[in-house]
Amino acid sequence: MIFPSKQSGFTLVELLVVMTIIITATGLAGGLVVDGVTKFRAKAEIQDLEQTFILASSKAFVLEKRLSIKLSENQMQIYSGKSQVFEKTFNYLMFSETDFNVNRLGLIDANRIELAVNGMTKTIYLDEIYNDATTN
Repeated sequence: MIFPSKQSGFTLVELLVVMTIIITATGLAGGLVVDGVTKFRAKAEIQDLEQTFILASSKAFVLEKRLSIKLSENQMQIYSGKSQVFEKTFNYLMFSETDFNVNRLGLIDANRIELAVNGMTKTIYLDEIYNDATTN
């Protein structure tokens, strides 16, 4: 007498189908995660740029010296007279060549910064960041 065997488990085809579904879902979600991380890092760089402008304004006021801020491509440079006192390179921000002057009272001669974030144009209004800095 031959007894039918009762094997339990999954076939190879079933396992391959499940693995394909998991890999596809991971690929779709992974792209969203990478995009979210890029946006987060770009936002962090914008906040860093804003804080650097506030710091330059405070430094000019405290030292009673004029400062010059130069933005070009992905670089920010701050000068006191002809000597460079600060430099920063950004990974996600791009600037058209722009110069800002900070007088001895800490006031900047412009009211906005034009920049590109991952190809999108953005305007930062300096009076807004200074108002936020003084109210917090």
